[in-house]
Amino acid sequence: MVNVKLLKKQGAYFGVLTSIITILSFIVGLVGSGNIDRAEIISSIVAMSVSDSVADAYGVYESDKTQEGNISDKDALAGAGYALISKLACQLVFILPFFFITNAKWSAVSCSIIGIIILIGLSKNIAETRDSTWKKTSTRILGVTLVTTILSVSVTKWIMSIKHHLK
Repeated sequence: MVNVKLLKKQGAYFGVLTSIITILSFIVGLVGSGNIDRAEIISSIVAMSVSDSVADAYGVYESDKTQEGNISDKDALAGAGYALISKLACQLVFILPFFFITNAKWSAVSCSIIGIIILIGLSKNIAETRDSTWKKTSTRILGVTLVTTILSVSVTKWIMSIKHHLK
């Protein structure tokens, strides 16, 4: 028997966790690239959020369908739907600082603080479902977020330096 409640919970956790890691890395990399205005940042966040959310929801659907136990399309769609909604809603929250804070760097700092708070709260729930400790889970999640963000900023700066050399 397929546990649809578990599929929905996994989809929601996946959506929130990957959305924050992705969006923070994206925003910090984008803002770190330099001359970009708020409208460009907001439109980039929206475009990336929609495509990333749909792609990941489809991935969750296909992953659920490959599990043993003959998961029905309806049950797999439930998990994918939770991933889509949680991921899209979570990522779009991060455009709000860009509407209210005129300085893009301070908006990115605000996004980072919001993201870290959400990840710490989420890590408590994940730790409880895995019989792990909150400290181990939050350290792992924040570590992956930090590495991903550093890579995003580094690659963005590297590409921008190539762009300047080509001019």
